[in-house]
Amino acid sequence: MALREGPSFYDWIHGADSMRDTLENVVDGLIFDVENNILWPESWGANPDTAEEREQCVRELVSAAPRLIPVYAHRFLLGEPCEAGNPVLSIMQSDIIVYGADLHDYFLIESGEMIAPDERDAVKAAKARISDILRYEPIPFWGELLFV
Repeated sequence: MALREGPSFYDWIHGADSMRDTLENVVDGLIFDVENNILWPESWGANPDTAEEREQCVRELVSAAPRLIPVYAHRFLLGEPCEAGNPVLSIMQSDIIVYGADLHDYFLIESGEMIAPDERDAVKAAKARISDILRYEPIPFWGELLFV
């Protein structure tokens, strides 16, 4: 039996290269959807004529967007505003969902199968809070792509 290499929690102290690669994958996924799945929201402005111009535009939009903090696999804590209570987003290309109303709820949901049966109401409550995303201020850029 061999250990399977797979997604894990990011090492925020020693894993700068891994986190940088993960954030680049987010950009690459958006560019893929721009080129292959007709992604170009009106809020992004006029759709440039060439693939190179579209890529540059996407990179500029992501650079100006609220920062993402890699947490686990394709899950990211919204890093701005820098305060408690920011949501955790699951990002696969332009498919973005709120995976936890905040970091605490995200951990409850992610580890739900390991929680004792008498604690499972906490997981259900955490999942229910996801639908309450209207309590957030609009999330610049990422919020436009949220699948609700």
